[in-house]
Amino acid sequence: MITFDENLISRVPLFDKYPFLRYAGAFWSSHLKGELERLPEIQELFFKTFEGEQRRMWIYQVEELCAGVFYHSSKIAPKDTILHVVARHGLATLCELELNKRYKNVSSYV
Repeated sequence: MITFDENLISRVPLFDKYPFLRYAGAFWSSHLKGELERLPEIQELFFKTFEGEQRRMWIYQVEELCAGVFYHSSKIAPKDTILHVVARHGLATLCELELNKRYKNVSSYV
């Protein structure tokens, strides 16, 4: 598992080792939006990936570095919760799931 380290990105040549990371860091939500986010196995993977502030901070750092390569305005902010992430990226199904975890039966209001 990757742990949070403020200087990780600058010390490790991640983009050299993982060239697809630039694209994935910028456009992950575009590929997840819609039909894929409705699949239970994708939902489980998403919530496992984004649970915890340290993981979201690492993803934020990757997105920050990708911003210079690809224009992308929906970046994750350092202190975002999962709810912030799914709402900012327009992931409606995942947003509803996260709201239902916090406030039971949100779907009756949406």
